[in-house]
Amino acid sequence: MGYQIMKSRQAFSLVELLVVISIIALLLALVVPALAGAKRQANMIRELSAARNLMAAYIMYAEDHDGEVLPGYMSGPAVDHAGNELGNPINKRYPWKLAPYFNYELSDCLLVNMRRADIDALAAKGEDYIYAVSVMPSFGLNTQYVGGNELYGWLPHIKRIDEPAQPNRLITFASARSTPRGPGSEVGGYFEIRPPMDRKYNPSRDAHRFGFLHLRHDDQAAVGLFDGHAEMMGESELVDMRRWSDTAARLGDPDWQWLPPTK
Repeated sequence: MGYQIMKSRQAFSLVELLVVISIIALLLALVVPALAGAKRQANMIRELSAARNLMAAYIMYAEDHDGEVLPGYMSGPAVDHAGNELGNPINKRYPWKLAPYFNYELSDCLLVNMRRADIDALAAKGEDYIYAVSVMPSFGLNTQYVGGNELYGWLPHIKRIDEPAQPNRLITFASARSTPRGPGSEVGGYFEIRPPMDRKYNPSRDAHRFGFLHLRHDDQAAVGLFDGHAEMMGESELVDMRRWSDTAARLGDPDWQWLPPTK
């Protein structure tokens, strides 16, 4: 009786390896975009939540000031997390004026997603952390038409919490960006937003062309509305002046522009 000795296989054949590699590549092609999409969705949800928190602080400020809303850009008392009084121009911007209303927990309101890491990196390099927070928060404030901006004091603006005709449509805060050294020097944050000059959003152009707004979530920005809720808005909504100005909303004019009174 004979015996046949079977040799054990020590390795995959070239064809089998190619098949395995192809399967892995296919799985990666399916999984990586899904993971990236999930991360983008998580970032968007986190920013929407921060916008709601910021609006809650904004409303609490008005409640503490007999219904008067936070001035958009104007000198006023402000202190940092250590209780130090802040001077010009830091005390003109909103971040450190609202910070006490969320116990200086900046990550949940002012600095969202990568913005906190960016600010911390600046601090590690010896940059002025207090100044950086004041000028480059994740959200910009509609300073010209909500609260008022001392540089544009003639513009009609909301002064009290009960003034707007359509508070659920009035843009108060939104995702912002700046280009401090011109196009190509983008920073994912700014303290102010304005009605866009351009009708179309172009991230390669200087940030002021689209009102410092940052459509960083699939061509949308996270927006905090005057009534306290937050939602995502795209290009067409952000160029509508009825969303920016109570005067435009009352007139029903999406293209409204302020004109000086004639004598």
